[in-house]
Amino acid sequence: MIVKHGDKFNKRWLLGKFWSLVLSVVLLYITLLVSVYYLSGYRFGFHNIDLKATDNFLIEVGTGLTPIIAMASIWLLFKTLKSQQFEIQNNQYKFEIQQFENKLFQLLKFQYDIRQTLSLDIKKLVRVKTELKEVSLVVPSKDVFKLALIELKNISKATTIDAIQYNIEQINTDLERDYHAIDNYNQNIDIPEDRLNIEDNLDLERDKYSLFYYAFIYQMNPLNFKNISDESKWRRIYAVFLRRHFSSINAYFNHFYAIVKFIDATRGRLTVTITDKNEIIEDLWKEYIFFLVSQLPPNELTMLFYHSLLYKSHSHLYRKYGIFDGLVKEKLIETNHITFMKGVKIRGIKEHFKED
Repeated sequence: MIVKHGDKFNKRWLLGKFWSLVLSVVLLYITLLVSVYYLSGYRFGFHNIDLKATDNFLIEVGTGLTPIIAMASIWLLFKTLKSQQFEIQNNQYKFEIQQFENKLFQLLKFQYDIRQTLSLDIKKLVRVKTELKEVSLVVPSKDVFKLALIELKNISKATTIDAIQYNIEQINTDLERDYHAIDNYNQNIDIPEDRLNIEDNLDLERDKYSLFYYAFIYQMNPLNFKNISDESKWRRIYAVFLRRHFSSINAYFNHFYAIVKFIDATRGRLTVTITDKNEIIEDLWKEYIFFLVSQLPPNELTMLFYHSLLYKSHSHLYRKYGIFDGLVKEKLIETNHITFMKGVKIRGIKEHFKED
């Protein structure tokens, strides 16, 4: 349990008042006792001491002060034991923090190693002379998240297309026909408007066939993207992407989540009462998170954003620690996606510069 500074101040104030009251009672008791003896005729003198009266006076002073002295002794003993207990807790806390940091840096190193081994196997339609052919591209680790965002964007464009209609042989037949039409026009010196129209149509056809191809590769059903909110649509788009590339990238995102959860769990376990000598500062935990997030390039952080749309536990924890505070709005596939993460203010590049 964390004790706030205001609570700690109130306890000290009450304790000070208590001991002031005790001291006042002691002084009042001694004053009253001296007054009673003085009024009864007792006088203290070095040459004429009334031993019996002096004896009685000291006995009564001792009798009155004994409970107070005993209480003060018990209090001092309690403070000594509490101080020793605090020192033990403080040393234990420092030891556990040291262990936590050692493990955290091991996890960060492992996260870096995972990142270096990432790759995506992406299939593309590539033009070879007059034909479109399927090719597999193995994307290296440094380009994985950049290409992943491009894939998501292409999948979103293909959400209205029925993959059953895809037929690469028919596509190549249609393209070959258009290429022959252009070649026939090339025999003329002038470039007629019809030829330009054919070339424009050819470009449109290429785009359309690419979308057919994405719908086919990712096995999409257009019905799954109708009559739903934009956020739900993009959640499903990412699910389509993840389904195909699960073995390539899911371990990376799960390990990142495990690191943040490890920090969160340790913070909860090591939360102790704040004192002057040992204070768990919230900024300490923010520094660990900042150090973790500072290693994420913009594309990587953006992909983490889309990945967390699928998992509420991930999203909740990332929002708690402000993981997406550094996300740039312009890096999102569509700028209106800033509304997908409730409670997170995603800013534009200019806003980041203004704050800096």
